[in-house]
Amino acid sequence: MIRSALSLFNALALLVLLVVLGLFVYVHHPARTPKIDLPATHPSAAPPKNALNLQIPDFQSGRLTRQATTVTALHRSADLAQAALDSWAGQGKKAGFWSSAPPEVFVTGSVAYLNLGSGSQVTALPSPQEQLLLICSAVRTLFGLPTSLSKVWILVGGRSAGYLGAVDLRRPFTSSSCSGL
Repeated sequence: MIRSALSLFNALALLVLLVVLGLFVYVHHPARTPKIDLPATHPSAAPPKNALNLQIPDFQSGRLTRQATTVTALHRSADLAQAALDSWAGQGKKAGFWSSAPPEVFVTGSVAYLNLGSGSQVTALPSPQEQLLLICSAVRTLFGLPTSLSKVWILVGGRSAGYLGAVDLRRPFTSSSCSGL
């Protein structure tokens, strides 16, 4: 009986059983993760303040006036651009050229997409020059940020035939698009 228990087949089967049992324990053992020492961040710490130059339209002179301000935003392009346009719209409410919610801006790489909503704020202006002045003030505010934007596309909520009043929306604005203002 002992001789049949110590046969070559039984010894190989016992060896395979021990290898499988060892692999099972190894696979189901929790993995060791390295300890990473990350710098402590304080969630209550406020984002940094950034100095900006807003471009405010002056409809009497037909020019843009520069107004220095600071906004609290992270240094990411999208956060800084939205904070700048929020401040721009806040100044617009005080000056009377913007009465609705601030326009939204989306930044991908070096391209910004400026959503003016329905565009009624712009088309309510009486002349094409005033419409262009208002759009250029927002565009120049974006180009004045410390990010490297190369183009700004103007979006009007929903479909558009390509024009907003007298402003052609089929091409993007670049840093030289509104240089005469």
